[in-house]
Amino acid sequence: MKKIFNVNFDTGIERIVFNGDPDSYIDFNAHDMSFPDKFNELNRYIMSICGDLESTRKLDYEDSAAKWRYIGDEVTKRFDEAFGKDSCKRVFYGINPLTYNFNNNGDISNMLITKFIEGMTPYMEEKFNALEKLEKKQRQKYTNQIAQFEDAYNPDDAAYNAGASE
Repeated sequence: MKKIFNVNFDTGIERIVFNGDPDSYIDFNAHDMSFPDKFNELNRYIMSICGDLESTRKLDYEDSAAKWRYIGDEVTKRFDEAFGKDSCKRVFYGINPLTYNFNNNGDISNMLITKFIEGMTPYMEEKFNALEKLEKKQRQKYTNQIAQFEDAYNPDDAAYNAGASE
């Protein structure tokens, strides 16, 4: 009979739930060195499309709606690239993330995606700072290990060379 071993380890996956709904969430690894770039790239893209969206006001309704759908699909694609498959659908319930949100007075506030970015930014900054400290600590640990190895390895050492010639 085969022996089965179970290995447990922390994958670093964290889950953020939105608006208290356990079905509206994103999972991500806060220790993934590429994650800050993914989040920042999404943020830069969102900021860059604001001008495109303003220009749609000059188009007729059909052209404007088509452009909003197209850009919304692109935002969804990029969101899913950053946070995983179908995460945009989970977070925004399948609603175009460019949909405007309304404040308590019924006035138009920001788009859903910009509300998301604004809400996530302080949390992400905290995670990025922790990641930077972890990276620095790991780099120092491995630098020290390499230095110890290099100190132990001395090809000019007579005792080392004597053992190597046997």
